[in-house]
Amino acid sequence: MAASGDDTTQYRWPRPLMLRFAGVVTAALGTLWIVGVVFDVWVVSGLGATVYVVALSATALVLIVALVLLGRPPLVIEMASDRYRLHHLRGGGVATAQWRDVESAQTQSSSNGPLIVIQLKDGQRSLLPLTLLGARAVEAEREIHDRLSSGHGYRPLDT
Repeated sequence: MAASGDDTTQYRWPRPLMLRFAGVVTAALGTLWIVGVVFDVWVVSGLGATVYVVALSATALVLIVALVLLGRPPLVIEMASDRYRLHHLRGGGVATAQWRDVESAQTQSSSNGPLIVIQLKDGQRSLLPLTLLGARAVEAEREIHDRLSSGHGYRPLDT
């Protein structure tokens, strides 16, 4: 989460999910190296040093990108006082909307796990999978409801 002076909160992919992704990428690279070396030794009998340099460079590039993504995971949702914006979600529906255009926000179950459905007044909707928020899912749900309430002019009762 990164809250800035304009009251914007950012939720990013959780690190455990990013570590799982990096592990799969590393295992795939290792498998490709084994298959490539076996192919070179048994089938082709020496592709030459150029192929290995290119493969090593590609491996280094992929690992650097994976480390950068681990250091700064991609955004999932960014919430400001007047709007929200979904990032990097395929099939997430409306990517950006004003809070005043939101009719409701509720949690629903799907075949891929729980998600927040943000229903807009015009009938469109945004879908936010809670699995992409990890341990911060409850915090994000609460913030969505709080920002929705303040976007409609509601405020808590003083007790």
